[in-house]
Amino acid sequence: MTALRGQHGCGQEKLPELAELSPESIANLERSINLPGLDTIDVPRTALDVQCRELLDDMGTSPAPDPTRQRLETRLLTTVRQLDRKLLEVAVEQAESLLGYAKRRG
Repeated sequence: MTALRGQHGCGQEKLPELAELSPESIANLERSINLPGLDTIDVPRTALDVQCRELLDDMGTSPAPDPTRQRLETRLLTTVRQLDRKLLEVAVEQAESLLGYAKRRG
């Protein structure tokens, strides 16, 4: 996020103000101190006017390798944001089961 902040001319003091997060929260995100929730990531993403993928990639996660995957990830994110907590827990368990299945298949 530090690189993105610099690219967008947003200083250390300005981003917390724009994102309405504490300077400490922004610093923790930049240093990958904790795993933020999607709602937390969305605030600086909006303030920097970048795509979620771009921000997450800058925070050390892998980018989507192709446009189709990016669209699918965006659809998934949009869908899960509409679920209540209980259904979100079910969705996470299902996704983890799919991942386990994929790993077993090699």
